Amino acid sequence: MLKYVILTIMMFCIFIPNSVGATTRSAASCSLSDVASAVSSAADGDTVFIPAGACTWTSTLAIGSSSSRPKMVNFKGAGTDPSTGTRITCNNTCIEAWVQNSISRFEVSSIRFIEGSSVTGEPWAIQLRGHADTFASLFRIHDSYFLSRPGGNENVIIIGGLNSYDSKYDLGHPYIWGLVDHNIFKGTETMPGIDMGPYYSADIGMSNAGNTAWASVELADHQGTWRNVFIEDNVIDSRPGWRDGTAWMDGDGGSTYVFRHNIIYNNWISNHGPGSSGHRGFKWLEAYDNIFVLDYVGSGWNGGINWRSGTGVAFNNQFYDAARK
Repeated sequence: MLKYVILTIMMFCIFIPNSVGATTRSAASCSLSDVASAVSSAADGDTVFIPAGACTWTSTLAIGSSSSRPKMVNFKGAGTDPSTGTRITCNNTCIEAWVQNSISRFEVSSIRFIEGSSVTGEPWAIQLRGHADTFASLFRIHDSYFLSRPGGNENVIIIGGLNSYDSKYDLGHPYIWGLVDHNIFKGTETMPGIDMGPYYSADIGMSNAGNTAWASVELADHQGTWRNVFIEDNVIDSRPGWRDGTAWMDGDGGSTYVFRHNIIYNNWISNHGPGSSGHRGFKWLEAYDNIFVLDYVGSGWNGGINWRSGTGVAFNNQFYDAARK
């Protein structure tokens, strides 16, 4: 238990604001063009403030994607209130961030993201690429609201994943680690939320995706340490509906995550085994102090935790079958 108390203190200390001397730059409005202009003017570690308003983005805002990797910024909105906050409807992936150890960490907060009815591409909200595996580079997505569309089957956030070769990618650092906390994820039925991996290696074909992640970091280095993606203190609300076969949390290709202190309604978490094309399976999971609630009176429940690969620990979770299945 002492190990997990120390870990909680460490995570609190990690996520202090970015470097001293960073500037806050306000976008003229919440429109994609105005936010992109503010990002263009920002320096590494600056905060881009997105003012209140309702805007629709039809293309992706990419940050840190050029070959020189010049900078990373924080995005902060005016709150998630449906009438007075910063409300961005995404008709494509809203933000794609290429994280790296040598630049500032990526952060998003206080924004209401809404999946558009004509969304193209996945994820519909935030895509993280590159690598970030030091204290200074760990990402954070917090205090935001993500509203998935009815019937949608697109992940909200993807961490890692196969992509075209990147000359700035350090093959010895396959992981993207960080924190997703104090958010609300809302849908009207069981919905996909966060997908992780596969983390690619020198040969980026699917046939060996995840090899570097398994080989470069020992399993013990994930166990009870900060070297994971932490999903904590979120409300995941898929009421009132249910869909079989759609997990809110998933991962493969050597990915690892800690899922703790969350409340999850009409949904479940999972991971993937080795794929038919040969990529590696999920690696490590910690799931504790969560509350899983099912209140749908329809078909069966997949269960709160679906474990298909790797190893880990699950303890102190509560499962409530309000539908009395």
